[in-house]
Amino acid sequence: MPQRIQRRRTKGWKMPQGAVYVGRPTKWGNPFPVGGAVPDITNIYGPVSGLSDITAEQSVEAYRRYAPVVFVPVKPSARPHHGIYTHGIESLPAHANRVLRGRDLVCWCPLDAPCHADVLLEIANGGGPR
Repeated sequence: MPQRIQRRRTKGWKMPQGAVYVGRPTKWGNPFPVGGAVPDITNIYGPVSGLSDITAEQSVEAYRRYAPVVFVPVKPSARPHHGIYTHGIESLPAHANRVLRGRDLVCWCPLDAPCHADVLLEIANGGGPR
């Protein structure tokens, strides 16, 4: 079963083979940093009121509401479409399900703290965001 792994700076620590780093600045990173602010946004689950100095729990909840409605870049197509090479986009849930399914996810968050990687694990492995 895929799991979240805490990234370390300890000498000799190596990311497990096949694991994917999902922290900032990757396309999987949570744009709502702890201690930061969440703007007023609305998505299919309803409004998310603007907050400042957010906690880890609020950060993960904001990511949970954000994930279903955001699009992420995917690798450029190998073949041109009408002579134009394009960078595609895909919904985060569809892309996570395709790319992250069955893989361990690595982030800096302590394992006993809320983390957006847990949301990605749910999405990628069929549970979807709750």
